[in-house]
Amino acid sequence: MGFNNLDIKHIVEAGIDPDFLRYANKQQLLGLKMGDEGQGVWEIQDLLLKKSYDIPFDGVFGIETQESLVDFQKKNNLIPSGIVNKKTLKVLIE
Repeated sequence: MGFNNLDIKHIVEAGIDPDFLRYANKQQLLGLKMGDEGQGVWEIQDLLLKKSYDIPFDGVFGIETQESLVDFQKKNNLIPSGIVNKKTLKVLIE
């Protein structure tokens, strides 16, 4: 995205979490599901790790990632689909 220091200062002063901006426009994260691999999966795993889920950080959307995502969705009153959708992503980055 490319923010300079002044931009970041204004973002923080506005009460916006910089992580939200980091992931907010990441359309490639939407629809990620079991069997997917790559950078988007790494980012979802990173978000789940930040929420204290103990999962492999390997870029592979395996059973541990899916089970953790479903658990996260249930705990946050989201549809427990195991698929990354807009609502799940929004809550993950909060």
